[in-house]
Amino acid sequence: MLHNSCPDDRKMVTSEEKSGFTKDEYNEYFAGGTGTEEDPWLIETAEHLNNIRLVLSWESKSYKQVADINLGVAPWNEGEGWEPIVAMNDRFQGIYDGNGFVIDQLTINRPGSDNCGLFGHIFLSQLQNIQITNASILSHSITGVLAGTSNSSIIENCSATGNIFSLGHITGGIVGDIINGEVRYCFSAVNIEADGNSVGGICGRLLSNTNNGIIEYCYASGNNSGTEYVGGLVGRISNNIHVVNSYASGYVSASNFGGGLIGGGLDFFTITNSYWNIETSAQTTSWGGEGKNTTEMISEDTFVSWNFETTWTLIEGETYPYLQWQGAPGVFNYPVFLLSPNNLVAEPDDGIIILQWLAPSVGEHIGFNLYRDGEYIQTLDAETLEYVDTNVENFLYYTYSLTALYPEDQESNALTIIVFPTPGFSYGDGTEENPYQVSN
Repeated sequence: MLHNSCPDDRKMVTSEEKSGFTKDEYNEYFAGGTGTEEDPWLIETAEHLNNIRLVLSWESKSYKQVADINLGVAPWNEGEGWEPIVAMNDRFQGIYDGNGFVIDQLTINRPGSDNCGLFGHIFLSQLQNIQITNASILSHSITGVLAGTSNSSIIENCSATGNIFSLGHITGGIVGDIINGEVRYCFSAVNIEADGNSVGGICGRLLSNTNNGIIEYCYASGNNSGTEYVGGLVGRISNNIHVVNSYASGYVSASNFGGGLIGGGLDFFTITNSYWNIETSAQTTSWGGEGKNTTEMISEDTFVSWNFETTWTLIEGETYPYLQWQGAPGVFNYPVFLLSPNNLVAEPDDGIIILQWLAPSVGEHIGFNLYRDGEYIQTLDAETLEYVDTNVENFLYYTYSLTALYPEDQESNALTIIVFPTPGFSYGDGTEENPYQVSN
């Protein structure tokens, strides 16, 4: 049994004092079982799920879901909606097995709260086989559909779909903040809009001081936006992090430190055989991983040393890889064909900026729209892959955005680049960190 220590001068609040339950009465609040790993408490209804919070957190217990659960009905979707499960002492400690059943329409409306998700904070725990669909979360900071914080825990064979609106920092599709934890065989199709930093499709921030921060065999397809440290898979990473055989395909928007796979972080980490879509993300760089176009991302040959026998599968030329436990691809496993241009580069010179790019690898684009500093410049035809801007001044920053145009007035997400023209220097902006470089 796992125990949580408490200072001698602080009185522990027992479940009996808070809820009126005795330990013998716990069994009456679930559909069966005794809470052991061999005989877990059975979760059949939303009421059973809610009762988990009444169990003492230092008593590591086991739970197993035995039916689909709908949280999109009263009282679970009213007012502030679902209260994240933290059990007693503000964290959950135990094993929850979703058993492949669905928890639908998780609704949280808590703009002033941190640690939001189905679970608030999990510690020394294991979440497995949980499928949450159509989640809708409004929170402050440290938010994920499954859990706000995962500390020294394992999450595997889980998935989440829906939307998160965060007014703060550290937001992820599966977990907001992971500390010395592991996520395996999971996917997220969650769209995230955050007013703060550290935003990612699987987790917002991944920290480790034990060489045990791991994401492997995972993917994220949702769109992610935030201020900085925004990544398709992970927003911000620390030392001792390992990302293995994973990918991201969603759009990424950040004012600073935006990456197709990883937004940014410290330097001592390993990213192995992991990829992002440079067209759908509108990101040509990442803190790690390899960028590929859409045609490459729907080809098995791209994914080096991936196990397509027992772990992954794809429909060649049609879908991204998806996990075999899914059974069939979801709509989010098919690429979006309103693709952005890719590989936008700029060559600044004395009073001139030359832009070049590549066309979307698939789809029927009919042209491009070019913007500078948020203002429309020109529409270019589909065959044009270069633009020369002579209406610029030296020593000023310019932000260019390029979109692809499609029939019926449809427009892709923008690919953006910041350029600083300087006369007589081959590169640099004159700062100590990035000095002007003289080549002749």
